[in-house]
Amino acid sequence: MQLYFISDRGFLIKINKYDFLDGDVYVTDDGSTVYIWYGLRAAKEKKEAALRTARHIVREKVGSAKILLMNQNDEYGAFLAMMNDLKGGILEDGTFKTRPELDLEEIVEKPESDFGLKSMFRIAAYYISLENYSYDELCWLIAEKQLFIMKGKANTTEDEIRQKAEEIYKSSTTYDELAWLLGELDILVDQGYLKID
Repeated sequence: MQLYFISDRGFLIKINKYDFLDGDVYVTDDGSTVYIWYGLRAAKEKKEAALRTARHIVREKVGSAKILLMNQNDEYGAFLAMMNDLKGGILEDGTFKTRPELDLEEIVEKPESDFGLKSMFRIAAYYISLENYSYDELCWLIAEKQLFIMKGKANTTEDEIRQKAEEIYKSSTTYDELAWLLGELDILVDQGYLKID
């Protein structure tokens, strides 16, 4: 993850956190998507410089990438979900600091007798995060599982899954929270608390 600020003169400045002020413009490169965030009072020159920068970043990538525009107070999807992390800043390796309740390394080492459902959810979320699913894929998997639980596999259409996945995508849920939710659903089904017909 790379974070950039567009200066008043249109220069690209690498930073490690965002302030999200009205006059600011930011460019976020998460590898597969380049997000441009426009403050409500951002100058036209800054906006144009950000778009040129984003296009340059996308051209330099080996694989395909997309550019998404985010206007202040009208953010959506994965960007909305990571705004708090962007305010908090990123670590030197370009990742966000893990939320304490999702810091799973210490949980995996505890003896089995200490495991309750909450610990099982954490471990499931940890292993899901190792799969490196995209944000979109996690939304789809959760939508699919939720609908299978509610309606059964035979009664669920692909259009219903797509619509539910879009609802999840537009929510303000972080990647870690999605991994947690999918892990929770998996464990509840495995333990017989929920059933899929």
